[in-house]
Amino acid sequence: MIYAPSFSSQAWENADLCEYLASHGYVVNASPSLGPTTRQMVGTIAGANAHARDISFLIGYAESADNEIPKHFLVESFRAASGVAPSFVGFRNEVLKEGAEHASDIYLKMRQETPDFKLDEQALESWAATLMSNAQVSEAIEILKVNAQMHPDSGGVYFSLALAYEKAGQIPLAIENYKSCLKYWPTNPDLGDRIKKLSATKPADKSAP
Repeated sequence: MIYAPSFSSQAWENADLCEYLASHGYVVNASPSLGPTTRQMVGTIAGANAHARDISFLIGYAESADNEIPKHFLVESFRAASGVAPSFVGFRNEVLKEGAEHASDIYLKMRQETPDFKLDEQALESWAATLMSNAQVSEAIEILKVNAQMHPDSGGVYFSLALAYEKAGQIPLAIENYKSCLKYWPTNPDLGDRIKKLSATKPADKSAP
């Protein structure tokens, strides 16, 4: 059995599950989630490809004749999947495949198939922060827009979206989202100064994506 850890996690992140499977006769192969060039995984196509290569290596090792694993342990059956798995991982993988500009449409499609499905606010926030740190500001904005769509009463979501717009030079949209943040997070001490400072700034000639 192949176990693929989550974003940037160690091979032993789910040791209890792997131990449970091993106690029932399964052999579990796992490797850490590593980025394409560094220890940190990145939410890009290159990161997805690096993860896929690690999984391919584990599969190749499991199939090799030198691993001393009895072959009957490796017999598996599969069923064809339909649609996108209603999970954060399924959503992220689909966005990586189709592009961040389709993030909202992908989420809406998943909600149509599973009406009670909802993405975790902090998971999207973390992903957007990673994108921002990798200078993928436009992609981060698209992810944060989905977060605001799902969590319209969260001041933190609007604050992050405003920061992203500000970094992108989209000053009117940054101000708009800072004001939305103020409605739901009136105790944030930075909002007044940020809105005042940006209101005095000549907006760059950039339009919303």
